Parts: sequence; C-alpha cells; structure tokens
Amino acid sequence: MVGLINIPVLILIAYIGAQFPSEIRYAIIIAWTAIAITDVVMFRGAMDRVRPEMPGFDFSVQIAIYFVLAGLLDPVVGFLIDEQGYLPAFFITLPLALLPVGLMFFRLAYISNVPTVKAQST
Repeated sequence: MVGLINIPVLILIAYIGAQFPSEIRYAIIIAWTAIAITDVVMFRGAMDRVRPEMPGFDFSVQIAIYFVLAGLLDPVVGFLIDEQGYLPAFFITLPLALLPVGLMFFRLAYISNVPTVKAQST
C-alpha cells in the first residue's frame, strides 16, 4: 500500500517540478511529507505483525530490513535514473508496488473460498 501511495505523489511532484522549476523546493517538501506519512502507516503495520512475546525484536528486524534494502537499492535506482531517466524507474517501481496488492487480493480470495466446518449439534 505504501508504494501505491508514493508512486502517484512522486509522479505528480516530478510533473510539478518539470513545469515550475522555481517551485522545486516546495515539491521536494511535499514529496518528503508524503513519504513520511506513508512510512508511519508502514511502521504501524509492522507493529501489528509482531509476536506478543518479542515485539521490540520483531519490529527492529522488520525496520532494519527496510532500511538495509533502501540503502542497497537507492544507489542502483539513482544510477538507473542518471542513465535512463525517470520513466524506466517508474515502470520498474509500478509492478513492485502492485505486487503486495495482488498478494493481498489472492490471499483474501483464498480465505473467502475456504469452506468452514460448522459444529454439529448432538
């Protein structure tokens, strides 16, 4: 969900920045604000998916993985943008952002199709 929110915001910011170069500072502030809001949503979701006996450890591992992956992928994406422009980066990001939505859809469809066993009264 976080990726789905970030993509349109970043596309809009890129468009605004291209149309109004003098306003790029405001566009950057808006983009970082949107990213911060979506990060809060993601961190809240991470806290909902921890083991009750080890919440601090689980949350720390989840967030560490997030930041390590971001640190590894940021230079790669930066190089891609320098070489190819923004459009290929958006086309790569879009399916990656839609992947969790697809997984949630199929998971919910599976859960709704699982027959339930009703208790028989004697």
